[in-house]
Parts: sequence; C-alpha cells; structure tokens
Amino acid sequence: MEPVAVREVDKQVAGLETYVAKGDFSRYYGTQYGDPLDSGWPWGTPIMQKFLLPFLGEDKVVMEIGAGGGRWSQFIIPQSKQALIVDGTKACETAIRGHFGPKLDLGNVQFLVSPDGKLPKVKKDSVDFVFSFDTFVHFDEDLFCEYMRTVARVLKPGGVLSLYYAFDASYKLPFFRYYDNDVVKAKLADLGLLRFGEPLVIRDSNMWLFRKV
Repeated sequence: MEPVAVREVDKQVAGLETYVAKGDFSRYYGTQYGDPLDSGWPWGTPIMQKFLLPFLGEDKVVMEIGAGGGRWSQFIIPQSKQALIVDGTKACETAIRGHFGPKLDLGNVQFLVSPDGKLPKVKKDSVDFVFSFDTFVHFDEDLFCEYMRTVARVLKPGGVLSLYYAFDASYKLPFFRYYDNDVVKAKLADLGLLRFGEPLVIRDSNMWLFRKV
C-alpha cells in the first residue's frame, strides 16, 4: 500500500497545535514569519496600508482565513464590527485568546474551524471584507478552490478579498504550492470575484485585491 502523502496545510496546522500544547502563545503568534509591527520587515507597512486597513471599520464584518496565532487578527479584531477568525484548527482560538485575550476585547470575535474550506455557519452575502496572508501558499488546488467558492458565497456584493498566494514556481520551495496569476484571475472571475489594482510582490508570492460583483 502506498503511503498517504501529508498535505502541507496539515503540517502547518500541526505546527500551531504543537506550540499551543506547550502554552507558547507568543512564539506562534506568527511573527517568526514577519512581524507587521517590526519596521525592519519591509512588507508589513505596505500590506497594512493597501491590503488591510482601508477595508476595516466599526461597521464592517471581516473574515480572516488562516489566522494562526493572530499576527493580523490583532488589527482586525478591534477595528471591525465583527471578526470571523478562521483556521484549520481550534488551536488558533487558544493561541489568540492566550496571547491577545488580556490585551483585546474579544467580544466581537467568532472563531471558526474549517480544514476543508467550507463555512456553512456563515450566511450568504454577510461579510464585507476577507483577508488572508501566508496561508493559501500552502493550499493544494482543491482546498484553494473550495475556500474561494466559500468566499464568493459569503462576501457581500462590492465586498473585497485581499489574497496572498505563491505564483513564481522558479523558487521551487517544496512547502509552497504555486499558481499561475492568469489562471487564478480567471477562476475567481468565474465566481464573480474580479481582480483590481496592482499586486504587492513578496519574493515568490503576491497579494491581490478582488471585488465581488
């Protein structure tokens, strides 16, 4: 019998669960992959200014996919009417409560576990903005597409998706999954998500904005 291949996304989930089991919330809040508050990380400010902050607001329902330990959730939660924090493991909630609970009011937060990209509890046309950074780089095509179908369903008309994924396969990182930009654009357009603006390119990956029509 052939061994079952372990999906890269499952490895990431296991990594978070391991840190949380140790009670090490601060280390796995995500900053080992870039701290938005660190002036020495060149992409923190561009992401914040162009792909995150303009779409937050006290009247907005905001979803974050792949929140991990909450490095972006810490900005989303206090600057939205409701924050839907999505991850593939419940350890995400434990990590965010453990690290940010003493600092942030989490009363507007709904934590959702979705290893398969489906979110049946979230109503159609109920979300204003969806944000995801450094998560879809690990998704195989089936999971990528399932999440995009969900995003297209839950976003309000005119709502915005801020999506980061890997596109330059010449880097050949074994723990990344690479997608052609034109193919992603076409697939999301079929779902009513139209790309706009210019991307932020970070090495082998890029971040794009999409609007639901």
